[in-house]
Amino acid sequence: MSSGLGPAVALARLTLLKKLLCDKVVEGTGVAEDAQAQIASLEAMENEAKTSSKSWYPYECQECGKRSKASGTRVCHVRIHTNERPYACTLCSSKFKTGSALEVHKIVHSDERPYKCPHCSKTFKQRHHQRQHIGQHLGIRFPCRYCHKTFKWRSGRRGHEKRHEDTQKEEATATIKETSAVRIKEENSAVAQMPAIKKE
Repeated sequence: MSSGLGPAVALARLTLLKKLLCDKVVEGTGVAEDAQAQIASLEAMENEAKTSSKSWYPYECQECGKRSKASGTRVCHVRIHTNERPYACTLCSSKFKTGSALEVHKIVHSDERPYKCPHCSKTFKQRHHQRQHIGQHLGIRFPCRYCHKTFKWRSGRRGHEKRHEDTQKEEATATIKETSAVRIKEENSAVAQMPAIKKE
């Protein structure tokens, strides 16, 4: 594969092209033999891309299979699964999965407020707080996926949507229990209507 694309992009394009060719074969457009040869060629290229992908991303997570270019990236990724937090703040009890997350946290303990709102005089210790604040000036709202409500803060929407999801789970569980109860009643009724078997 000398296309210059990363192996993942090349593999996705090859897979799509193969699907399109397979669709032509199914439609019977008269290019079946040519398409069959092209599909075989694409499958060979796909296998090459998969092999190339492993050499581009040689470090694989044993838990989920995610691949990375550097061993350090894999080590940081594995902490998602293990919840290991080796970077501890020396000023409080907070611990972090990466050194960069610890560096971002350290500004909490300083008086430094490097992020200024361009619309007013407010300053912030962290960039994401500045961005949330600017969203208020711009009237940005975060709509719920389940109802008509909107929220100033993404975190407010997240909590609200979780309540919808919890309610849906409770309703699904109740429906399953009701369905099971109905099925048991029907089975018991069917058994009761069976003729008795006489012993000889």
